[in-house]
Amino acid sequence: MKHFNAIAGATLVAAIALTLGMSTYAQESADASANATGEYTFRQMHEHILEDRQAHFEEMEAHRAEVDAAIKANDYEAWKQAVSTGPMGAQMAEAISADEFPRFVEAHKLMQSAHDQMEQAHTIMEELGAPQFGKMGGHGRRAFLNKQS
Repeated sequence: MKHFNAIAGATLVAAIALTLGMSTYAQESADASANATGEYTFRQMHEHILEDRQAHFEEMEAHRAEVDAAIKANDYEAWKQAVSTGPMGAQMAEAISADEFPRFVEAHKLMQSAHDQMEQAHTIMEELGAPQFGKMGGHGRRAFLNKQS
């Protein structure tokens, strides 16, 4: 009986190994034939999508840097040119005139300052071990204050 169980076990292991080997061979063959016909494998499609996303992100970052540089330089014409190539650029350029641009720059500086202050506040709250605000609908603040009492 033990001899039969050993043979059955060995047969099962061999069958699993054979199945896995055939599956791998079939996948590699399918990939090779898809490549020969000009079709992409899943991995190739995924890599292509990631490359496209990265290129798009780099373009957006360059555009943002161009707009920010024009705002920092308080240069309306450079700003207008920069935003005109971005999403909703024509609408932005129409909404802000050359006369209104200094106020726009002021608003931009205030928003940046507020953003920087929020980051500082979040850093302090993390140091204190407080839950992050906004993620718990205010319950985190109450829980933190109750913990302090």
